[in-house]
Amino acid sequence: MVYRAIDLKLKRTVALKLLPSELTATPEERRRFLREAKAWRALEHPNIGVVHSVEQTDDDRLLLVMAYYEGPSLSHRMDHDPILPDEAVAIALQILRGLEEAHARGVVHGDIKPRNLIFNALGVLKILDFGLAALHASPAAEPPSPFPGTLAYISPEGAAGAPADPRSDLWSASVVLYEMLTRTRLFRGSEPQPILDDLLSDTPIPLDGIPEGLDGIMARALDKDMAQRYQSATEMILDLEAEERSRQLAASAQAAAALAAKEDTFGDATKVKYDLRMRWVLAGVAAVVLGVGSVLAFIHLRRTAAIPQVALALGRVRLVQERYPEAVTEFEQVLSVDPQNDGAYRGLAQAYAAMGLPDKAIESWQRDIALHPDSVDSYAQLAKFEFNRGDYNAATGDFRRALNVAPANPALLSSLGASLGHTGYFDESRNALEQSLRLAPSFSAWDSLGDLDLRQKRYAEAAADYENALDFSNTDYHAWWSLAVAYSRAPGEQEKARRNFAQAARMCREALKNDPNDPLVLSDLAAILSSEPGGRQESLKLLNQALALAPANARVEFNAAQTYAALGDRKDAEAEISKLVAGGFPAADFDLSPSLAGVGRTARGAAQTGQSAAKR
Repeated sequence: MVYRAIDLKLKRTVALKLLPSELTATPEERRRFLREAKAWRALEHPNIGVVHSVEQTDDDRLLLVMAYYEGPSLSHRMDHDPILPDEAVAIALQILRGLEEAHARGVVHGDIKPRNLIFNALGVLKILDFGLAALHASPAAEPPSPFPGTLAYISPEGAAGAPADPRSDLWSASVVLYEMLTRTRLFRGSEPQPILDDLLSDTPIPLDGIPEGLDGIMARALDKDMAQRYQSATEMILDLEAEERSRQLAASAQAAAALAAKEDTFGDATKVKYDLRMRWVLAGVAAVVLGVGSVLAFIHLRRTAAIPQVALALGRVRLVQERYPEAVTEFEQVLSVDPQNDGAYRGLAQAYAAMGLPDKAIESWQRDIALHPDSVDSYAQLAKFEFNRGDYNAATGDFRRALNVAPANPALLSSLGASLGHTGYFDESRNALEQSLRLAPSFSAWDSLGDLDLRQKRYAEAAADYENALDFSNTDYHAWWSLAVAYSRAPGEQEKARRNFAQAARMCREALKNDPNDPLVLSDLAAILSSEPGGRQESLKLLNQALALAPANARVEFNAAQTYAALGDRKDAEAEISKLVAGGFPAADFDLSPSLAGVGRTARGAAQTGQSAAKR
């Protein structure tokens, strides 16, 4: 049972999902669900629906507090509007990118279907109900009656009773894509048994009506043999994106050929006919321009949201597809009709930031803030952008402004605490982080509190903080690495440090499989391996690769300093520290690395002196 409600503390609309009491009938089932809920509550991605918290009612029923999304479900879209192939692929890519993030964090959905996919007001798709499929399948739950709406999207291994894994989610997402492309159900029967029979038989499922170019992708995606199917969301994303680029190039070539043919026809016409034709063309153009101008004026005066909402939705899709120049065009179209549209300004800022145009990104956020000073989103987005750039003083100021609008927002408090920790305001940082944890415990708040305790040499407390963070997400290699560092400095905990360094290295290698040329992950792995016996050669190889890819990235340089110091190359370590200090790298961050203790003290001292003067 789902309710729309108002969160009275944070003044926001939320959705409340009340779970049937029989699904968590035993204490063990309740504990298991709450333990798993920590993992999917920690998921943060544009295409994953936000779960704010899990609450308990007075009669001991569990209640999910979720973000409220105004848009229709994909099921509603498919039932009421035809979806063209280009849009179907764009929607599928959003589903797959959300699943890619979840799977990377060890979370499987288990029940992907159109009813669990909803669009927000800007047209961005959100995946809902992570974790609930496993809850319904638990031994404590009543045996569910077969429901064709769900069975129609279940994988062959799921129909056979095997637990869902990432490939099962990809099967379900592919069924959804097939139905968008063909406007027909993959399984056309209304009874569950024929669907189960089809799934469990060795006969391939006939795939008819798929546009050329996508048929090979769909055949692989819907192969009943799991080993022949896509093994990760990333694989399927790459194939869909390649096919999309191929179709765009073909369409461009076709348009160019048609234009050339028209030019040849004009060249053969007489001048008299050309002049006469052009008079009619110009008259028609004038009429169209006047008509369009009238329509736009009418739209502006009536403030109808039809055209802005379409362009906003397309802009958001282009952002997700990483087609940033096209996203800019869509958002600018919105602003040409509605010059105060806050969603368009935020979208422009995100596109410019992704294109490496920070000045334009900041200008767009600041314009939105000037037009909408009571909207928290632009303050928060700008502050996060500044934080990620390493401009912690600016980020701190904008997080404070965001909290003036939403004073009890736990995510903002956590971000402010992290930013304050980087600037050396440790007492304020601790207050903000502890307040965030009181409101809503989260991975990011515990992780930032661990960093703060590490800076203040509270090693046992830091280890406990990182353990708490890993309860929320145990697939984050940074947290395992930080935990290893904390244990390495705590007396008598060297064996725990060794085990956690090894775990961090394993998980870092897994992360590297998604993008073998990610300079940050390469440099992270180099720094982790530098503390292992016999890791020198591989560590230096990885570091050189990272430095070649991103020679001026501060985090890569920081990892270089750690790696050189751990390997005994003091001169190279001090050279990297000097470059970091000259670039304004926060001196407090050097205290997070045990390998940098006692290295480059002169340069670090100069940095701390400069930062103290800046505070005064």
